[in-house]
Amino acid sequence: MSYPTYLLLLLGILLIFSQASYGQIVLTQSPDYVSVSPGETVTLTCKAGSSVTDSEGDNWIACTNTRRGLAHKD
Repeated sequence: MSYPTYLLLLLGILLIFSQASYGQIVLTQSPDYVSVSPGETVTLTCKAGSSVTDSEGDNWIACTNTRRGLAHKD
């Protein structure tokens, strides 16, 4: 193979690995929305479309509680 062919092959391999390593994670919340009265308890489920842990099992995502007009709390 000529030099340009090797270079294109190397670039193709790097592109494949970079896309596999840094893809987007899709989060799905259920239910989409909920309406409750003050004092009621709300339970939401959130699922990730891909793994959100590292090789040691540590999570790389956190849930927060946000209310309109107020700062979020963990």
